[in-house]
Amino acid sequence: MAFEKFNIFDPLENLPYEICEKIFKYLPVKNLLKASLVNSNWYKFIANNSKLMSKVKVKTSCNMDQDYSQEIIVALTMSERKYENIEIERCGQCWFPIFGLLESKKWKFVNILRTSFTHPAETVDFFRCIEQNVENLQMNGVYVRYSYSDGLNKGLMFPNLKRFSAKHVQAFLYHEIFQNLQHLEHFEIISNDQNIASLNTVIKFLTVNENLKSLQISGNVFYQIMYESNLVQKVPFHLKKLVISNGNYHQGSSYYEQIYDNLVTFIKSQSNSLESISLDDWMGENVLTTIYELPKLKELSIKGFTNCIDTMHLKKINLNVNTSIRKLELFAIAEDQLIFESLMRATPALKNLSLSLLNHHFLDTIKQSGISLTHLTVYSVNLTHIESKDLFKKLEFLSIKDYRLCLRENIFAQSYENLSLFEKMLHAIMSRNL
Repeated sequence: MAFEKFNIFDPLENLPYEICEKIFKYLPVKNLLKASLVNSNWYKFIANNSKLMSKVKVKTSCNMDQDYSQEIIVALTMSERKYENIEIERCGQCWFPIFGLLESKKWKFVNILRTSFTHPAETVDFFRCIEQNVENLQMNGVYVRYSYSDGLNKGLMFPNLKRFSAKHVQAFLYHEIFQNLQHLEHFEIISNDQNIASLNTVIKFLTVNENLKSLQISGNVFYQIMYESNLVQKVPFHLKKLVISNGNYHQGSSYYEQIYDNLVTFIKSQSNSLESISLDDWMGENVLTTIYELPKLKELSIKGFTNCIDTMHLKKINLNVNTSIRKLELFAIAEDQLIFESLMRATPALKNLSLSLLNHHFLDTIKQSGISLTHLTVYSVNLTHIESKDLFKKLEFLSIKDYRLCLRENIFAQSYENLSLFEKMLHAIMSRNL
């Protein structure tokens, strides 16, 4: 490689290592790679810096021309750059050159998409290449075509794996490849697989990973864990974030009532650490009441109220006032559901609110609660007029569907009479004293 030497101030020769690292870290990936071609010193500095090279993602896919793809993989394998971040997609038929690439670098960030392995031995060979160094492993749509237990994987430990995300991954991989994970801090699993072996492995993850801080599970896995195991008495961790997604809840069934009761017990066991909770749908009054008793909770998201029973429309819920919650997301909540009033009154320190709909009822409720919002996200608006500017007195950010406005950088000069309703709303916000 030919390098051209310029007679200019060279930061690598005149500034401390840490300062140079910060300078290069500000560069976008494309500019960072261009900078590495300025001269050999810059190339070596960037190529050997872990923080800089972690920004560069290597992408491999069998959708590319096979010969061309293999040439690129060979070039990457021979490169002096210490790549750490790789994305592998649809590579079920071209593993051989990829194995060489995996063995040549210390991969810390690995993302596997829509990929199949032929048999267990091939699967073990792949994960053995990344086992010692991977810190963040994400998989989506990964399976083994001929899956059977052969005992080859018993030594796979993944000692540095902290973040593990598995979406629609074959159960075989859980109980054959990932059975020894013990150092997780973030665990995400989305699966429709009912295989009891994978469930047992997931339960094991939750009982041995004492440093777990974030747990994201789909409804199907959540049901099995909460109903089929006495998990609450076994978990050693203290969660900061809990996400339960993709649920299909049926309020009133004894099966689901048992699950919700166990969830209440589980949340109480994490009361001294939980800071963020996200639920896909309504899980009952007891669950919400328990959530509002959490002393450190900062964020709460309920993405649906479709399973609120009819009586919920006719009464308010007595919630403890929670002054720690700053961010609240509420979607698919009906105008006649009085629960919105309960939530607003119980969240006086709220600053960031997201709603699927903003109408006069919700607007009046927010005003009456005395909440002073700084961020408001709305997906649709049903208003005929704006009565008060006080509600927007401290608002700094407004998002309506795909329209985003930074209020500190915009000034309206149009006459009020000629504005549309949406513009009148913005005008009411902007006409305050900033």
